[in-house]
Amino acid sequence: MVSQTIKTKGRDPVKRGEILAYIRERIHSGIWKPGEKLPPRTWFEQKFDAAPLTVQRTFRILIDDKVLVSEKRIGTRVSLRQPHLARYGVLLYGTRKLESMFSQVLVKAIEKVSEEEEIDIDCFFVLGLTKDAEDYRRLLYGIENGLFAGLFFATLPNSLFNTPIVCNDLPKIAIGHPSGSFPEIQTINLDTESVVTEVLRYFSNIGCRRIAAILSDENSRLEKCKSFRREAEKFGLEPPEGYVLELSAVSPFQVRPLMHLLFSPDNCRPPEGLYVGDDNFLPHVIAILRERFGSEAVKKVKLVSQVNFPRLAEYDFPVKFFGFDLADLFVRSIDAMREFRKNPQNHPALLYQPIDDSHIIK
Repeated sequence: MVSQTIKTKGRDPVKRGEILAYIRERIHSGIWKPGEKLPPRTWFEQKFDAAPLTVQRTFRILIDDKVLVSEKRIGTRVSLRQPHLARYGVLLYGTRKLESMFSQVLVKAIEKVSEEEEIDIDCFFVLGLTKDAEDYRRLLYGIENGLFAGLFFATLPNSLFNTPIVCNDLPKIAIGHPSGSFPEIQTINLDTESVVTEVLRYFSNIGCRRIAAILSDENSRLEKCKSFRREAEKFGLEPPEGYVLELSAVSPFQVRPLMHLLFSPDNCRPPEGLYVGDDNFLPHVIAILRERFGSEAVKKVKLVSQVNFPRLAEYDFPVKFFGFDLADLFVRSIDAMREFRKNPQNHPALLYQPIDDSHIIK
């Protein structure tokens, strides 16, 4: 967590600001390199006509911000991992008390990446990110004081339009469709349509013909169901009328009536394959299959689900997974932001393709 500047009366904050700006400028310009020892604190007292306590407070801010590191008997040095080169702010959907599943997977992915890439990650939640919120103040402080190498948005930051969080010179990248509202943010488009294509190809290859699907959407749209059925027919698959439905991922319990209908003893044409469009539904689907068929459940239907990797949960039921590797996506985002620092021109949106679980190294 970055520190917050403490406001006091008199010349102390003015002098402190001068010293802070001087040290940061010399580090950012490369004059003082990572690991290099700084002049003694008495040197700063003389150069800026500052009191010892003022210099001490200034150094404490920079140490808290991980710009400097203080070592006994050695003195103060420039940190080896500089925030403006190796620290990224990640804006997640949700709140600290109510994370979305996507945010949970992304946090797990970036923790893995931060270790492999030797970078630092600071997460902020965009819901309720008002000017009075602690996350907003921390984020703004980091931006204003050069403590980020770039900003990653898990979704386009519509709630932050025209704020200093978006309107700054930092490299930025977001998951979402290109938007005219945010021309300064490069976007990564998740090719969700290809997920469906790969799922249908998989069903076709393993010999499933009659299939069903539980699609996920906040607002039910019949057109999405019709599109799925048209695409399925291209692969020679048969999704009967009423076998493809949309449900809200925030109410996964709604899946139970549909599952009971699909696998009712009175249904003489149950699906051979079932696609679960959101892994929020998956525990309910598996539970109902076990309730209906017991130990024979695994033989009754080929189960396929969309998921984001790395997966949060394991299942004692055979499921084929298709989705997006968020660790790899984040690595590519870091590379894109590094390239942006070298060449700060407009960069085109990136289309990110799905994979299946055979590509994930456990």
